[in-house]
Amino acid sequence: MSGNVKVTWVLPTERENARPLPLDEIAGTDVSYRVTGAPVWTPLPRVGPTDPQEAVVNDMDPGDWEFQCVVVDTKGNESTAEVRPAVIPFDPPNPVSNMTVTVS
Repeated sequence: MSGNVKVTWVLPTERENARPLPLDEIAGTDVSYRVTGAPVWTPLPRVGPTDPQEAVVNDMDPGDWEFQCVVVDTKGNESTAEVRPAVIPFDPPNPVSNMTVTVS
């Protein structure tokens, strides 16, 4: 069984120093994912500031995953990453029934 993951967010209206952050100063949001604890993130295409603020990954394998979003301004400055977990459940088959073991 595979799963689909949709990540949504709201763009900030201020910088980390509390100065206003107009929409025209945002280049976009970089979204990436990885198996929980893995060293390498897999990037998705950058989401522009006027696009729907969402990213979708389809057909992900079961397991524990992490997703991160980083906002990038037009000067290339990056926000602190926001990281959230996503668990895609395993869907194993039922066990056999009416099993017997005969010793002779």
